Amino acid sequence: MNPNQIVFRSRAAFTLVELLAAMAVLALIILMIGNVLSSSTKAYATGSIRAEHNMNGRAVIDFIAQEVNTAIVNPTLSFNVRAGAMAYSLPTHQLTFAALGPSSQSEKDEVHLIQYRLLANPSLAGTYQLLRGDQHTTAQIKGAYQNKAWANATFANSVILDNVTTLNVLVNGLNTTTWDSHNNSRTNLPAYVDIFIGLISSDDAQKINLVSDKVAFLAKNEKRFYRRIQCINRLGYEPVP
Repeated sequence: MNPNQIVFRSRAAFTLVELLAAMAVLALIILMIGNVLSSSTKAYATGSIRAEHNMNGRAVIDFIAQEVNTAIVNPTLSFNVRAGAMAYSLPTHQLTFAALGPSSQSEKDEVHLIQYRLLANPSLAGTYQLLRGDQHTTAQIKGAYQNKAWANATFANSVILDNVTTLNVLVNGLNTTTWDSHNNSRTNLPAYVDIFIGLISSDDAQKINLVSDKVAFLAKNEKRFYRRIQCINRLGYEPVP
C-alpha cells in the first residue's frame, strides 16, 4: 500500500428513526422543565397571596385591638355587642363602642363612636366586607347616646377588609348576641373581649358562590385571626356635653 495514499472509510450516520427518537426525548425534557417552572411560578404566586392574606388579616385585627384598648364608658357612653348580619348562613356580631382618638381641630383627643360590622359586598355578590364606622361629631354622638340609642348614629363607613367570612365577639368568654355595659347597672367595660375574624382568598371568594355546602367549604379554606383584648376600665370620663 502506498503510504501516501489516502484511504476514505465510510462513517455511520444517524438514521431518521434515531433523529426522531432524539427529538422526542428532547421535547420530553423541555416539557418536564416547563412543568417544573410552571409549578414553581404557581407556588410562588400562591405563597405571595397567602402572605398578603395573612398580613392583611393580622393588620386589621391588631388595629381593632388597639382601638378597643382605648374604649371608654360612663353612664352616657356604652360598650355594646349585638347580633350582626348573617354571613353564609352563620351568625356574626356587631361591635359598637366609644373611644378616644385624635381630633382634627385641637391637640387633645376627642370621643369617637366606633362600629365594626359585616356588610354584603355590592361589587361581588355572595361575599362580605368588614366595615369600620366612625362618628366624631359631638352633636351626632350626643344625639345618639342621650337616649342610649347608639344604633341610630350616622357613621362615616369605610371598608377595611374584603372577603371576610365572619366577625365574632365574645365578651368575658361568653358568646352572646347582646351585651351592653349599661345593662344591669354596669358602667364598666368587660374584663376582656375575644375577637375572631374569618377571611378567604379572592380566588375562594369567587368559588364559594359555586358550591352548595358553603359551611364545609369555609371549614376547609377559611383563615381565622384571633385576639384577646384585656380592657382597661376608664372610670369618671366626662359625659358628652
